[in-house]
Amino acid sequence: METDSGISEFHARSYAIKLLARKPLSEKELTAKLTENFSEDDAAAAVAYLKESNYINDRELAEMLTERLLYKKKGESAILFQLKSRGIDRDVAIDVVAEIDDEVIEANINELLDGYDLLDIADRRRALGALIRRGYNKDNILKAMKNQNDD
Repeated sequence: METDSGISEFHARSYAIKLLARKPLSEKELTAKLTENFSEDDAAAAVAYLKESNYINDRELAEMLTERLLYKKKGESAILFQLKSRGIDRDVAIDVVAEIDDEVIEANINELLDGYDLLDIADRRRALGALIRRGYNKDNILKAMKNQNDD
């Protein structure tokens, strides 16, 4: 017969699986949600079990979120910020962002620049500010602007 701790850990695992079925969560996010209803020991045991069973994989989550944010035309620093805010380890987040293809970033910047008249100085400034706020690197933006002017 299981002890109260074993039953509680089983309930924590079941609850964690329900949470993960609704939305992919990082290890940190899941631990925080579990500790709202269960002891830290039970939450930690449930998270360890799910991590060992590969239900939780922060790197895969980071890659999925990065892909989604790139689709939304977000830049590298915005992606890095979002990953860290979701509880992804800093080193994992940096690795995933570093793997982004430069051509994808350049294509996103070019697509976002299409609505601006880059020959007009005020429009150039607006475009630069808008892209920086979206998380793009200033050097990448200026390079794309230069390439569009050369065309």
